[in-house]
Amino acid sequence: MEKRLEELFNNSSLTVEELRNVFIKDLVPLVHGENLVGLDRGDVEHLMDGNNKFRLKIGTGVGESRAIDAIGDVLTKLGSVIEEADHARYLMYIEYGAEDLMMDELVRVMNYFEEKVGNEVEMVWGAGRNDELGNQLEILLLAGWK
Repeated sequence: MEKRLEELFNNSSLTVEELRNVFIKDLVPLVHGENLVGLDRGDVEHLMDGNNKFRLKIGTGVGESRAIDAIGDVLTKLGSVIEEADHARYLMYIEYGAEDLMMDELVRVMNYFEEKVGNEVEMVWGAGRNDELGNQLEILLLAGWK
């Protein structure tokens, strides 16, 4: 995934409109197309609508525990944003390599996310393959709140 998106979304000097344009221009093409579950412009716009604070982080996992490692990594990177972001909306994109994303991995990711963030949040998610990742799994998580 594009690591530079992380830098752009965590740059507080960008306006909300600039962030929206960057995200739609650069990320939607990555997470839309021949994916297991794609995300589209409408998903992005819904997340951004009415929000003026955003954080984007990417977590990585490898091996048998790659799903839990990746979601743990991304939530650790978000840190205090989880507690501070009242009524946050989340967009999660899971990208897997040559090893397919297994249903039990997806369930573990979602359960871990709910355990740490709560089950009263709004989230849209997608998943797709990127053979360059090998046996890695990456999770991009975008949080948006007022």
